[in-house]
Amino acid sequence: MIEKLTDQNYVLQAMRIYDNPNCNSMEEFKYDLNRMKYIKRLLNKYLETGELKERLLLNHIIIFCNSFGGPHAVKFLFYKVDKKGHSALKTILLFLSLMPTVVEGIGEQLIRNSDIPVDFKIAEILRKI
Repeated sequence: MIEKLTDQNYVLQAMRIYDNPNCNSMEEFKYDLNRMKYIKRLLNKYLETGELKERLLLNHIIIFCNSFGGPHAVKFLFYKVDKKGHSALKTILLFLSLMPTVVEGIGEQLIRNSDIPVDFKIAEILRKI
């Protein structure tokens, strides 16, 4: 059974799945969890200005997924990123081969890959990498 992700249990679930053998303190865990803020900020900047710092965004997402496990990290990403950013997020996750068919466990929502359009501007940028 997948526990539903809520604001009340977000940090607790993150602690359960956190996987960084080099982590020596709570500060390091918080630093890794705060990567979500950087990811959201970069996605919001893209949505507002059209400017995409694709390599920086890819690096943050890869590190976040490595620290929290791919499927769980994707659930956390979709939980924290506004719905308007889901298309950009999906496109990047597809590029990284991390986008599942369905994302479960976010409140009462069921996020289907097929319901989110691909952001073709981002796709074109990522093809050039």
